[in-house]
Amino acid sequence: RSRMHARIGRNHQKTLASTLNEGEEVPMFLAQALDYLTQPTIVNTPRMFVDPVSPVHLAAVKEKIGKGKKSELGDILRSLNSPKTVCQVLIDFLDDLSEPLITSDLYDAILQLSSIPSEKLRLEVLRMGFYSMPLHHRKSLRYLLNGLKFIQEHGDPTIRKILPVTFGEVILKRPRPEAGSVSA
Repeated sequence: RSRMHARIGRNHQKTLASTLNEGEEVPMFLAQALDYLTQPTIVNTPRMFVDPVSPVHLAAVKEKIGKGKKSELGDILRSLNSPKTVCQVLIDFLDDLSEPLITSDLYDAILQLSSIPSEKLRLEVLRMGFYSMPLHHRKSLRYLLNGLKFIQEHGDPTIRKILPVTFGEVILKRPRPEAGSVSA
């Protein structure tokens, strides 16, 4: 495929699998964005995940990424010269997935972890949940968490408290009600 086939928009229609190119285990956009954000000259950008990005600018960037060739993605991200924009596009990319990285069927189990008194049992439940997810979700989640860990350890101290909240909201979501169902 010569063009980025995973359009980055707010449609909640794309699945993680649909963002993969043949032979990829992690979506190219996720890998390229994290590779950019973890560069030594970028990782220390103050308030990189905090400051807002203009919606007009963000829409233009998403359009440019959506129309760009797969081989140009890294160049597009670097040409932005805006870590804050790349952060926001990454967050939107994850938020726009129809199924979050931590699949919706695990939502209740994750929330109940704190009620399990044994740390060993909590870890076993987490491990079982992790391995119950599709392979491309596991690999993408691992890639994302490793990148975020690096950013948290080496980046601007102002983002240390915001990263878990910012990404927690897009990688773990309450399941959406099925069409035709009535919620209480």
